[in-house]
Amino acid sequence: MEIAELYKVAVIALAVSAISVTTAQGRVFEKQRIWLHKRNRWLGRLMSCPYCFSHWVSMALIGIYQPTPIRLWFPLDLILAVFMTVAIAAIVTGIITRLIIFSPENEDEVTALIESLDEAKRVISKRR
Repeated sequence: MEIAELYKVAVIALAVSAISVTTAQGRVFEKQRIWLHKRNRWLGRLMSCPYCFSHWVSMALIGIYQPTPIRLWFPLDLILAVFMTVAIAAIVTGIITRLIIFSPENEDEVTALIESLDEAKRVISKRR
């Protein structure tokens, strides 16, 4: 495995994470997501899911930069690079999402969520 090529995949994965989170969840693209969802439900859903959208962004960026961290057979190398990129991007996206959810700005929402979960636990335990 070549370190320089693996580094390229990691850098592309960071970009994929940022692009997919911004596009799928950011306010900047909210109008575009709504417009697209009205025109085509499948594409609207695709553009609203960071994980789903990351596959397409990965394919595009891997197609452009063509890193080959594992040198087996070029087409297979690119497919593996796409999935490596998606995996790394998913981890980064998960971290970013948790940091946003648990930021001080969202403290009231987190408290309400925890209270809702506690209430659900109480209801479930009473039914048993």
